[in-house]
Amino acid sequence: MKKVLLFLTALTLINCSKDDNDGGTDPIIGTWLSAQDGADLFGDDNDNEMNDVSLTFNYTITFNSNGSLDQTIEFTSTDPNVQSMLPALNSEMGGSSSGTWENSNDSPDFGNTRQTYDITTDGETTRSVINFNASFSEFNLSEDDLTLTFVKQ
Repeated sequence: MKKVLLFLTALTLINCSKDDNDGGTDPIIGTWLSAQDGADLFGDDNDNEMNDVSLTFNYTITFNSNGSLDQTIEFTSTDPNVQSMLPALNSEMGGSSSGTWENSNDSPDFGNTRQTYDITTDGETTRSVINFNASFSEFNLSEDDLTLTFVKQ
């Protein structure tokens, strides 16, 4: 009987994922990474010269439990022809900043995969609806015609 109880306890521990949300902690808390192909950011029309450029857009954002956030945007490339442009591109469009976030649902259900947040950066607040996957390990953020997929780190 002790062996059966020990086996069931071990099985329970193995099956519990750290990514599963127990409904008590906001699922946004943590560090998230979105790595996108440059063509996804600059459009995919045939006239856009950025389509032929080997460029990756890395967006890391950390949502802290105290309501603060830190984000970093960086462009990278393995293409030697593009690498010379990276300092200017990162200076113009990349960099780090901080801000705040708040779950704006009246009575948040942290087990729900759809959450609404007020995110403030650079003095501007944006209300964002975020759709998590079932295991809360990814979410999509859409703004204008661009959708970014973030993966929990």
